[in-house]
Amino acid sequence: MFTPAAATAQQEPRAAELAPAEVAALGLSEAELQDLTRIAKQYDITLTQAIADYSWQDDFSASVKTISDKYPGEFAGAAIEDNSAWVGFKGELPTAVADAFAHSRVPVMFVTSRGFSEKELVDAVTTAVKQLHPYEIPCVVALPVDGGNPDYLAWLATGLEKQL
Repeated sequence: MFTPAAATAQQEPRAAELAPAEVAALGLSEAELQDLTRIAKQYDITLTQAIADYSWQDDFSASVKTISDKYPGEFAGAAIEDNSAWVGFKGELPTAVADAFAHSRVPVMFVTSRGFSEKELVDAVTTAVKQLHPYEIPCVVALPVDGGNPDYLAWLATGLEKQL
């Protein structure tokens, strides 16, 4: 079936057909461009539309990582939802946080007064699992592995050292 969207998608260049200068102008790595090309094919949209809809997510994730590292006791989570995102905090919004997302290409909502930080949540889950689980050293990790049961992480590191 022929549709205008399909015709546009067929006329638009693929990542491999873009000149290096064009790729550099987009500010995307070759790997990101390949991923966006796959997304465009999967959703039957143009590469331009895929870039507009999805390329901002890496920048958002990097900003979230910066904020969660800077405010571990206050950061309470973040998520991407359709073409918007949110970042949450235990209490009030730290002063410099809004600046970190000032250049976001999508709306970013700040959620305050969540009552707990991600660190506190991981610590509470670790304590509960250690009390209730039959294993001497139960697995509790936060992904990416930024925290968890310190005993388990030490045990895991020791086990990995022996195998390497």
